[in-house]
Amino acid sequence: MTDPTDEPKTPSVIADHNSNAVGNISAGGDISGNIHIGNVMGYTSEQVAVLITHIQSTFQAKPFDGRCPYKGLDVFEEEDAELFFGREKLVDDLVSRVKDSRTVFVTGPSGSGKSSLVRAGLIYALKQGAIKGSDRWLYATMKPGRDPIGELGRVVSSLASSTNPEDEIRAKAMGDATIFARWCEIALKEGRDKRLVLFIDQFEEVFTQISNEEERVAFLNLLTHAATVENGRVIILFSMRSDFVSNCATYPQLNALLNMQFVQIGAMQPDELVSAIAQPALRVGLRIDPDLIVQIINEMKGEPGALPLMQFALKDLFDSQHEKSGVPALILNDYLQRGGIHKALERHADDSFSKLSIKGRSWLAPSSAANRDRTRHTRYETHRHVR
Repeated sequence: MTDPTDEPKTPSVIADHNSNAVGNISAGGDISGNIHIGNVMGYTSEQVAVLITHIQSTFQAKPFDGRCPYKGLDVFEEEDAELFFGREKLVDDLVSRVKDSRTVFVTGPSGSGKSSLVRAGLIYALKQGAIKGSDRWLYATMKPGRDPIGELGRVVSSLASSTNPEDEIRAKAMGDATIFARWCEIALKEGRDKRLVLFIDQFEEVFTQISNEEERVAFLNLLTHAATVENGRVIILFSMRSDFVSNCATYPQLNALLNMQFVQIGAMQPDELVSAIAQPALRVGLRIDPDLIVQIINEMKGEPGALPLMQFALKDLFDSQHEKSGVPALILNDYLQRGGIHKALERHADDSFSKLSIKGRSWLAPSSAANRDRTRHTRYETHRHVR
């Protein structure tokens, strides 16, 4: 016989480091301190408020200047460095690696912020003199694309203010691995302390965009020679998706460079995420709700590739509030009304889908109700990568 005084028992909920908890979770008494769920260590809104107060004490507050402090799906460039936060420790680490080596590979999952880290973090720091004399070095950025040797020639021609490097590199690259390094020395001119820093963004294009193996090998030989020649003054920075690291093993000289200085970007820690979300808003004169920051960090679930989603959702919130009220503050209630990260992406994907041609829509059209979610994701990814 059941005791009428017995209360219904709530089943316990258990989650290990790699699972999701489903069900109701309750706890008696007050909860304070850090909250640890799976692999993600989060903060309470009170702790975030303390961090915001500390951040505000480090600079002079100013009225809202009208700028959107978030990049959405766009990469942070050097000129965005004043709004690039959360990766300061990693930038310092990369600067120390550049001091010790002439190559640094920065890898990570798609969306982990590799390009932004190098552009708005490392290169910006070097141009500010993070290493003695680095403010006087030469800098260039390229993507391999389908014509990497031609792109390399254009980069050196721009630095040397002459079309001769491009013409000669194109003509001789297939048989002369030294030609790129020699033209870099000409561009650098006098001053043995001077360096040429080449950033090759999206280096995985070497494996995805080049169909001619002979051309790929020639391009890699130009780079590896410049990075290893005795007394050379060329520093090469690579950003590459981590799922292409194994491709480098096919090419011994390239693999040797990879093993010299290899950095894999992980997920931002909660204090870094607080900085990445709060600092840009505060720097342009906005107020930001600690509860909003906690909500976004929870939605990101510790995924290293979620940074563009964070930036996109914040820009979406800013744009909507700018139309309504001029955006004096970013608050949780307005964010929730817009549905958070995933609803923001869904609106963006549907808008992009509506602008496609009939042929483009048919290519993305779902064949059944079961893959509609996958198609929405494909719409977003397709738009994101063709920007």
